[in-house]
Amino acid sequence: MYEIFRTKSFKRDYKKLSESEKETLKKVIIKLSDGEKLEEKHKDHKLIGNYNDCRGGA
Repeated sequence: MYEIFRTKSFKRDYKKLSESEKETLKKVIIKLSDGEKLEEKHKDHKLIGNYNDCRGGA
């Protein structure tokens, strides 16, 4: 199991989400923290823009 901590920027961005987006995010975070595999729609994908180098080894 992984330890989850929230940064100030995460807290700020989280407030902007709709209730359904918050529920989806909670489910994904719980799965990741428990070391479970994600559904295909949440799988790794290429990032663009400022996040281009944020994929950790990909």
